[in-house]
Amino acid sequence: MVAPSPSWWRVALQILRRVALFVLAFALIGALLFVPPATVLSEWADAFPLRARLYGDIAGAISILAATWVMTRFVDRRPFRTIGFSGRNVLRDLATGLAVGIGWLAASIGGLWAAGWASPEAPGANGGRRGRIRVARQP
Repeated sequence: MVAPSPSWWRVALQILRRVALFVLAFALIGALLFVPPATVLSEWADAFPLRARLYGDIAGAISILAATWVMTRFVDRRPFRTIGFSGRNVLRDLATGLAVGIGWLAASIGGLWAAGWASPEAPGANGGRRGRIRVARQP
C-alpha cells in the first residue's frame, strides 16, 4: 500500500521551518564573525574601506557556508558534498554558475536601463577610472 502524501500545508510548514533554521544559523554564525571585531571594523571603514569591505564579504561567505553545513549535517543528515561540492563536473558547474550570474546581472541592469532608471557613465567621470552604471535614486 502506498503511503498517503502529506497535505500541502505540512509541506509548507516544513519548508518554512527549514528556512527559519537556516536564517537562524546564518544570523548566529554571522554575529560571531562580525560582533567581536566590530571596533576594528569601524576603524577600518574609515582608514581602509576596501579591506573592511573584503572582510565583510569573506565573513558573509563563511557564514553562508557554515550555515549550509549545519543544515546539511544536522537537519538533512546528508554529506556536505551532496549540495554541489563534489569533485565531479567542476568545470561544467563553474561555467554554469558564471553564465547564470552574468545573465542575472545583465537582466537586472537591462531592466533598470529599459525602465530609464539606469544609464552608462563614461570612464573617468567623477574621478573614476572605469565606466560605471549610474542608477537613479529617489529622494
